[in-house]
Amino acid sequence: MGNTTIAFLDNDALVLAALRQWMIGCRDCEVLWMETSPSKALHKCLYEDPPQVMVVDMALGTTTGVDFCRTLRASSERMSILGMTANALDWYRNDLAAAGAQGLLSKTSLPKELPRHLPLLKDGRSTDSAIFPDVAGAHAALVDDTSKHSIGAVLTPRESQALRLYGKFGSTQRIAQEMDVTQSTVGVLMHRVMRKLGVHKRDDALRKARRYELL
Repeated sequence: MGNTTIAFLDNDALVLAALRQWMIGCRDCEVLWMETSPSKALHKCLYEDPPQVMVVDMALGTTTGVDFCRTLRASSERMSILGMTANALDWYRNDLAAAGAQGLLSKTSLPKELPRHLPLLKDGRSTDSAIFPDVAGAHAALVDDTSKHSIGAVLTPRESQALRLYGKFGSTQRIAQEMDVTQSTVGVLMHRVMRKLGVHKRDDALRKARRYELL
């Protein structure tokens, strides 16, 4: 049958180094590559050296694991995608499933859980069919849906500033003073932030941006 090929994406090089050490002891596994750059990882998946299982951290700095997953899944059905996080799984589970991933594991449980799930992931199946789709179904659902909302759409510097100031002051008037703009401009900026993050309240936007480390 051969080993299952795996690749990892995490913007923390120290995490990748630890994963590489652990994977030495993983039987029936072959690590093709590890990347800290989402754009380079995407290029490798699509054009250079696609793994059978792509393991992705949920917070990637310039983007999110959810957005990376959605982009990759809409472009390819060649590999399973597995999310990993050091935070609560509930924070990301539904978003990641909607983005076409096949599962989500805690980083602390990854050494124990990943080998158990590899046979399913290698065959394009999900770790939990009640929540996550299989590869073929996820790709079909996303491939033609270019209008689907992007949770982690990168905020502009002004949008990020407005949201950070909202977290600090909670006042449109104070944000306007700090940014030297009108209150209506603050309103426009916050509306864009909420639209990009797929929420309807400023507090929810702030929580989601912090969760995905977009600020």
